[in-house]
Amino acid sequence: MKHLLPIILLTLALSCSKPSKEEVVPTITNDKPPCETPVTDWSTALFADPDSNTEYLMLENLYIKAHVVSSDLQGGAYKSIYFQEIVAPFRTLQLLTEAADNSLWYPRGTEVIINLHQLRLKRNKNTISIGAYDESYSNPTIAPLFQSELEIRLLICENSTEFTPLILDESIELSELWPNRFISVEELMFSEDHFGNTFGVSTVETEHQLITCSGATWMISSSGYEDFIDEIIPENSGTIAGRLVQGTKNQIAVDLWEDLFFDLSRCEPVNFDEATLFISEIADPDNSASARFIELYNAEDFEVILNGWTLLRYTNDSNEPSHVFNLDDYSVGANSTFVIASNLEVFSEMYQQSPDAVGSSSSAANSNGDDTMLLVNPAGQVIDIFGVIGEDGTGTNHEFEDGRALRNSSVNNGNPTFDFSEWVVSNDSGDAGTIKAPKIAPDDFTPGHHHLE
Repeated sequence: MKHLLPIILLTLALSCSKPSKEEVVPTITNDKPPCETPVTDWSTALFADPDSNTEYLMLENLYIKAHVVSSDLQGGAYKSIYFQEIVAPFRTLQLLTEAADNSLWYPRGTEVIINLHQLRLKRNKNTISIGAYDESYSNPTIAPLFQSELEIRLLICENSTEFTPLILDESIELSELWPNRFISVEELMFSEDHFGNTFGVSTVETEHQLITCSGATWMISSSGYEDFIDEIIPENSGTIAGRLVQGTKNQIAVDLWEDLFFDLSRCEPVNFDEATLFISEIADPDNSASARFIELYNAEDFEVILNGWTLLRYTNDSNEPSHVFNLDDYSVGANSTFVIASNLEVFSEMYQQSPDAVGSSSSAANSNGDDTMLLVNPAGQVIDIFGVIGEDGTGTNHEFEDGRALRNSSVNNGNPTFDFSEWVVSNDSGDAGTIKAPKIAPDDFTPGHHHLE
């Protein structure tokens, strides 16, 4: 395997070297190099290729400016440095390194200029990684940078822009933030069943659930290698600062134990048991079974935290639920929809949007049109239903095979008893008052859009 690491000298004269893991790391001085180097905006430097999934060698002699947002000082962010754009929209990237003590030279909050010349970039939607050029079986690939390379790739500057975490509130949509954005979450409390436990267990991955006073759920995890795994979980409430983890859950990466400030009294989380939620659309497209989905709607003028809510599927004429979809860790905005897809890739490609959650093949999101679906609140009460438990939907007024079930716009709350008059049901048969009109995705469906009269 040929491992070629080009090195760009500060004089901008290009030379190439092939460092080894045994090489002596040069002494790092505290003298900060001049930061008058012209920088390029991130859009030009990193997003010139419109393809959101790409990998290539950056040949132009470009520099970008960023803040360091990670720290490996206490065992976090292993062999990576995460950077954040210093201006909106505060995009982020990961730099792969061979070093495991990057924070000694590049502490969190440091403003740097990054020399991109002949680094390799890999982008998957809003996740960007950069590193050295390498080859594996003659195929180009991305590799970590050695410490000696970092020294001349990263120019440490005096901060020209204030570095502070984004304090989250209800007005901020997490889906609009880039992963690894430096954030702060307030009024957090660990679940009581974590009391007395340590933050982690040596070499074992563990996960902790927290809840805010407003009822939102957050997760933090331990790799088992942090220096603070023996710290005891705090019982008060407080604030956590860290990097936003991308995924379907609200999750934050904690690099330093000092980023937990739990000095406030615990509060009683908001109860959402009586929130007005209901099923608004169920889809079984005639042209793609993999594009099935189910949609919920929140008719309240406030965000609803879905902890304890469940969505049940009764397959065919079953009297017992065949699948329970747990809505913990999710929320739905005021007067907004919540879409659960049966297949992430197909749904995203078909409808040109991302779902709020993804269910398994046996979930309510993947019904073939003759099943019964129930929405149940945390108190165990049936808030809404489509279909009749114990009755196979085939040939009935709740069959939507190859079609869809759409809630009438005049309905503004759930109904624990199925009422056909509240729905427009389309299928491939037209039996029992339904409409014979198979539906084709994407044009015949409206995931993410529901309107009330």
